[in-house]
Amino acid sequence: MLVRLMQSYRMREMFKPSMAELGLCMYQLEMLVQEHVPELFAHFQSQSIHTNLYASSWFLTLFTTAVPIGLACRIMDCFLADGLEVIFRLALALLMMGKHELLVQDMEGVIRVSWGVGGKWRRRRRRGRFCPTNQQLVNILPPEL
Repeated sequence: MLVRLMQSYRMREMFKPSMAELGLCMYQLEMLVQEHVPELFAHFQSQSIHTNLYASSWFLTLFTTAVPIGLACRIMDCFLADGLEVIFRLALALLMMGKHELLVQDMEGVIRVSWGVGGKWRRRRRRGRFCPTNQQLVNILPPEL
């Protein structure tokens, strides 16, 4: 399974010393944010928030360290069926869902919010912060799996 992930899903390239594939994914996500969420892109630029600060772990771990185990399994199923596109869709959807919370954050706040995906959602929901529910994230993923 690990060999298949590394060879067929571009994951091996993510972990090479140059991390060129990860850099390409960060650039692609940045362009998607610029196109689909221009206000957030402008805010990130004004705060010198680079995509790799908040999204590199999402791509390196396929969100497995950022969400509850049940959702991580669902994401992995979708990833195995559709490839890296699922991670882009999920990352962009999270940014769109959390746009209003992210727009008021500085660099440290954005990192805290993006790394707080998953396990801290319930605690953060009580404080009124950006915290999509697991069901909202499941709805982003293709239902046919």
